[in-house]
Amino acid sequence: MPWIKLKESQLKKWVVALEQCQAIVVPERRNSVVLNLRDDIRGSISRDSALRIDVLNIVSACDRYPGGLEELVELVRFLEGDSFAVRGLESLLDERFTVLDHEDRQEVVDAVAGFPLPGTVLSKLYGKDLTSMALRMTDGKTLPEILRELALLPPQAGAAFPVPLLEFVERLARFVEPELAAAAARLRAWVDRWAPEVSVSVEQIHDLRIRLQSEAVRGGEHAYIVIEIAPDPYETTKFSLAAWSWKATLGFYEPIDLLPEETEAMPRSQAEIRDLLVRFLECQNNHLRGVMDLTLEFFLPRRLLCWDVDQWTLRLQEDFDTPIGIHYPVVVRSLERTTTQPDAVRRDWIRKWRHVRRGARPLEVFWIRSRDQYGRKALYHELAQPIPDHFCSGLAFSPTEEPEAEDVLDTILLAGLPIAFWLRQPRAQAEIVLEELVRSKNVTDLPEAVREARREAFGREDEHHVGRHLSLLWDDAERRHPGFAKPLARPRLEGGNS
Repeated sequence: MPWIKLKESQLKKWVVALEQCQAIVVPERRNSVVLNLRDDIRGSISRDSALRIDVLNIVSACDRYPGGLEELVELVRFLEGDSFAVRGLESLLDERFTVLDHEDRQEVVDAVAGFPLPGTVLSKLYGKDLTSMALRMTDGKTLPEILRELALLPPQAGAAFPVPLLEFVERLARFVEPELAAAAARLRAWVDRWAPEVSVSVEQIHDLRIRLQSEAVRGGEHAYIVIEIAPDPYETTKFSLAAWSWKATLGFYEPIDLLPEETEAMPRSQAEIRDLLVRFLECQNNHLRGVMDLTLEFFLPRRLLCWDVDQWTLRLQEDFDTPIGIHYPVVVRSLERTTTQPDAVRRDWIRKWRHVRRGARPLEVFWIRSRDQYGRKALYHELAQPIPDHFCSGLAFSPTEEPEAEDVLDTILLAGLPIAFWLRQPRAQAEIVLEELVRSKNVTDLPEAVREARREAFGREDEHHVGRHLSLLWDDAERRHPGFAKPLARPRLEGGNS
């Protein structure tokens, strides 16, 4: 997690506050505090016989390391107890997480002065920034109020971009750029200037700008219908169902009511779930109105990843049914990876997903030709290493529906690969057929290439056509399952300027 280094004015407050603590004022106790700091911090402290200089050196050393100031306060509290002075130190910890004070934020307001920014526009920009929507805003908030609220949020561990305030200003720059290029440049310069102060790297800023540019290219009409199908814990042939919509123009999830109210909590069979979803897609629904570019995403547990959800049929008219996979890109996603697997898996997943969202580049496939080509540890080693950073795997065999002891799909997910594709039924020369499908394709072309294969299969009588049995895992690491999106760390109590 990024940490925020102290400003000069804050550093002075820390020195004065520590001088009120007996655990620091008494030399023997102060020495005990220093001796119990971790080795790297303790070794970097230049001790001095003068109290103020010694305290200044201790605070400065702790500030250079993530968690250092928290460690210092914890040791002082251990020696001194819950004194008034210790409480003052803890309030300074909270104040440290106020990202930029009022004067700093006023520069943003001044940059767009005179440009019309109605509350509805600010609400959308704010909503895209806070994708977990732990904080929601009304249209009545002004730009200074939004900046102040975002400034109170500490760095967001595990988020695609760690500092919501800087992401909001980047989105604001992109919004005003068509009419106020100079203002947009001024806002980006402001982000560049303050990013190092909150431990955001140049690479993180670069990745954020590429992601926002990619969103702009896709435009406001792109949307997703996200369906979760989870096994019922008591009936192995029954499943629970939940669904949401996500539109680029809003940037957050909205629940979809697919279920009759009187039976909402009931587990359902696969056929019942298929019928509910198909009925929704066949209706003129508000969630789909005005959307020209719609993708269907199925969050599935490992044992359901080979379901033929793309072949579920829509009835266009009496006696004429078509697979949903020819009308929409249909992809599967891992329910376990986004909800239960550890942060180490998520970090690899996010790193590899960056290759996808960086846009048009040749698709590089790591081919696995048989389920016993690699042992599990060897396969994980090949896939998880950062160089070469594999992000897409093609399986030239049909995975089993139930996970195996040396399960290839499970290993692909653990290694963080966001993309994989395979045939649900065995086929001779499967690798040649799949290579032909992806040859000369860019990364972002793959969902549409799979959709075209499904269209071609529908027009032919060949029951073994690749398009009838093709599954695509396309797992966006930055748009997690809506029910398990990591909530924003809550705002700290504000200290200092507002």
